[in-house]
Amino acid sequence: MTARRSSFAAAGHGSTGDVVCASHFYCGETAVEGREQPRAALMRYLGQFSESTRDAQHSEAYVGYDGLSEALSKFDYDTFLYPNRVVFGDPDQCVERIRALEAMGITHIGMVIDFGGLANEKILASLERFRKYVMPQFS
Repeated sequence: MTARRSSFAAAGHGSTGDVVCASHFYCGETAVEGREQPRAALMRYLGQFSESTRDAQHSEAYVGYDGLSEALSKFDYDTFLYPNRVVFGDPDQCVERIRALEAMGITHIGMVIDFGGLANEKILASLERFRKYVMPQFS
């Protein structure tokens, strides 16, 4: 049983149930495109998110959000984000990353596809590669 399922069971919910995550997604034509094309957009997105939470006030229920802005500003693309905290790459790498998430016990993935001003034509091309090459691996 994965740690997530163990925690779920320990909280009195049994050992089954959905485990959902959200991940930024980009499927490039090549491995280099899949890594580099979303880079600036993701960093811009995180920068804007960091800035928008800098002076935010949070209730007691969200104590962990204190310092979020500072933490976000320290995320490094090459050592922290890519490849293990996003689903970016060529079709084969995207399949591999999704399978890794499944192996962790994730049952549903919400794909964040439009972020940081990523060009619309890149988003649509990424989705087409997802439809054509990635999705068939999971049917």
